[in-house]
Amino acid sequence: NCSLAAQYYGFLRLPKGVSVQPGHGFGYVLPRHTVPLVVLYSPCPMDIQGNVTGQNGANGPHTFTLRCATVAASLTTPHRCE
Repeated sequence: NCSLAAQYYGFLRLPKGVSVQPGHGFGYVLPRHTVPLVVLYSPCPMDIQGNVTGQNGANGPHTFTLRCATVAASLTTPHRCE
């Protein structure tokens, strides 16, 4: 976070079997800091293309695409009363 303000984030409408840690996908980044995030993917066996129902899905590597979109929130400055 290169700004002088804390930046809040949240991951919404994640598909079943996908989670973001820490904070269950919600949190903030302090000014001049970074926060490492981990994306966890735990599919059901039926979610793996070509997998036979009842197998554990450990029959080789599987690849998938992760797409993210960011939205910039508008910042406002506090008004001073004099």
